[in-house]
Amino acid sequence: MPPPRAYVPLRPRHGGSFYDDVGRNPAPSGPSRAKSSQAYRLGIAKQEEFTHSCGATGLLCAAMELGRTRLWNGCPIDTEPAQAERLLFQFINRIPPERDLQAEGESVPTWFIEAIRRLELDGHLHVVPPIDSSLVAMFGGGIMEEIRSMRIHLQNGPEEPLGPHQRRLRMVIFVPHPTGPEPAPNRLRYVLERPDGTVMDPATGQNHDNPGQLNQRTKAGRYADTGVSVVITDPH
Repeated sequence: MPPPRAYVPLRPRHGGSFYDDVGRNPAPSGPSRAKSSQAYRLGIAKQEEFTHSCGATGLLCAAMELGRTRLWNGCPIDTEPAQAERLLFQFINRIPPERDLQAEGESVPTWFIEAIRRLELDGHLHVVPPIDSSLVAMFGGGIMEEIRSMRIHLQNGPEEPLGPHQRRLRMVIFVPHPTGPEPAPNRLRYVLERPDGTVMDPATGQNHDNPGQLNQRTKAGRYADTGVSVVITDPH
């Protein structure tokens, strides 16, 4: 399968452009914040260490919130600048040890699944239809074969509310405000969503009460939803 594109076209979902419409809430609320457990009501936050490691950072925080303390090789999972994010990013993006991680591209959604499985968690893809045009347009035709060969569960249709033992890595596109004679390209990003509707943005390492607050505080541009996400579940 070809590597992920560094810049992908914006494909707004549900007729809307930006990831901030609280009315349609791309992360349907689970328990109320008053009844939510402290673990995800406050949430673990971490800023990415590499240019495109936002997905690995989000998965690291999700794993910690779901009670994981070590990677499959024994490396401690924590938010300190150390080995955990580096190892996750290398594994997810299939990067040889000698490569410069700052030069690597974005993570393909399917590549998270094996890391999730090794953390003894369950993972599946959720795509708002049409599935093929969403995934193939962004990652090439090989992604559908990879979904089949890896036996990845692919769910479509309306998103279901996250349960207390679930997290969502949502694939969004950062749309910069024009700052020069030519608009900057759109960039693929991942943000971490929790059952109470809060969002963690690895680009800044900050938690936000909801997607609208995230976009209000993102001064350089705004996030747009792609309709593609990775749902992580603790089966235990």
